[in-house]
Order: sequence, then C-alpha cells, then structure tokens
Amino acid sequence: MPVGVQWSDSLETGFRPLDEQHRRIFDASCEIDGLIGAARPDAEIIPRVRRLRRMLAAHFRFEERLMANLGDPTYTDSFATHKAAHRDVLRILDRIGDKLAASRSVRPDMSSFEASLFKSVVVNDGDLILALVHAGTLSIADMH
Repeated sequence: MPVGVQWSDSLETGFRPLDEQHRRIFDASCEIDGLIGAARPDAEIIPRVRRLRRMLAAHFRFEERLMANLGDPTYTDSFATHKAAHRDVLRILDRIGDKLAASRSVRPDMSSFEASLFKSVVVNDGDLILALVHAGTLSIADMH
C-alpha cells in the first residue's frame, strides 16, 4: 500500500461499527503520515501516534470480542492469525513512537505500518465478517 492512502468506501466490510472505526483509524494514520512528510516536529507527531495506538488497541479488542462471540472452533486458526496481525500492527506503531522519541527516521516504519493496517482491514477483517455471517452471528440486516 503506498504511503498515505486514504480510506475509501471500497474498503468497507459492510458492518457499520467496524467500518466507522476503520475510517477513523485510516484518517489518523494519514494525518500522522502527512505530518511526517511535512517534517513537522516529533513533539507534534508523538501525541498523535499515542492516540492512534489507543484507537487501534480499542478497535482490536472490539474485533477480538467478535471473534470470541463466534465460538466456532472451525475458525480458531484463522482468528489466531488475525490476533497475531493485531500484535504486529501495534508493535510497528510502538517502534514508530520510539523512533520519533529518539528523533530517528520513521518513513520505512510508517510504510510498513500502513501496509500491515491495509492487509488487516482488507483481508483479515473481511474474513472475520464472512465468518460471522456464515455462523449466523451477523445477519444481512446488520450490514449496511
């Protein structure tokens, strides 16, 4: 995913609560990317990275509750992979915060973060929604 890609409706899962969270996360990521690209002071960027991390942690807890509510062992391996991807996204974001605090370049890390985030939304979350619909946990009526 190229750096700074904006959210678009084509990324929607169809499940409004998830899509609204995704949109806010992508907006925050793009804001950070823009500040980095504009060479804004690290002190201006670091609080936004921390805010994004809190947003992501809450979002991942939401998704993991959806996974737990599914209760279908068929998806256990898939969900373990999904949860591992959550940890990877947070780890990359933590590295960005650490490097900013040390006044080191974060451009490669930001690209890696955005690629991981994109994959999480498009692949993992799409699979999660399909599993929830297949299991009857979400119905077509829950979709937008």
